[in-house]
Amino acid sequence: MDMSPNKIPVLIGDQKLFDTLSEIIVQINNQKNTKFDIVLYDQKTEIFNPTIITDKFALKSLESHNLDYDIKKIYLIDNAENLKVKSTIKSEIIEINTPIHVNDFFERVSNDLIQELKSNQSIINFNTFKYDFNSRSLFNQKNSLRFTEKENEIFSCLLNYKNKPVSKKQLLKDIWQYDDQIDTHTLETHIYSLRKKLETKLGLENFLNHLDEGYQLDTSLL
Repeated sequence: MDMSPNKIPVLIGDQKLFDTLSEIIVQINNQKNTKFDIVLYDQKTEIFNPTIITDKFALKSLESHNLDYDIKKIYLIDNAENLKVKSTIKSEIIEINTPIHVNDFFERVSNDLIQELKSNQSIINFNTFKYDFNSRSLFNQKNSLRFTEKENEIFSCLLNYKNKPVSKKQLLKDIWQYDDQIDTHTLETHIYSLRKKLETKLGLENFLNHLDEGYQLDTSLL
């Protein structure tokens, strides 16, 4: 299962905890800018976000399968006192003891992420291009392209999937949260405009591609 890179993954191995958190996260996602994506973890789950929330059962599974994910921070819900975790994953682990006040916990994670975004540089360096999320710009030494707000969201979303094709359905979910007022034509219009700008202003032909599986960026051209 692919998780959205624009949401914080909540990987839970314990069924009871999963059931409890699932209902709460639906409410939280309707209230906060930071969104959370909860799954009952198995080794087929793909992780794109460098920050995750997990319990000991899911973390132990992650470690035992030696999955190569670039996870920098783990919020660990300590829901199993007798379950030992080796902590072989090279990540910052913030342990949260149970019982927890769930709303306070997710509020803390949201605030932590906001502070990180403010303190970290928003620029991503490629071979010859740079992308600045905050200024909505993709540029090199000769040319620069500034995206509209929605183009920037689409570009950032595609970029986060790391050259994998992203379906229209997934893009609508990640960017518009399945807004009933949004249809695929709206998405296609934004994609068309984005592709044209990339080609005419930066010379990036065959960079934003439409495949059978969805839309894909070829970042090797950057």
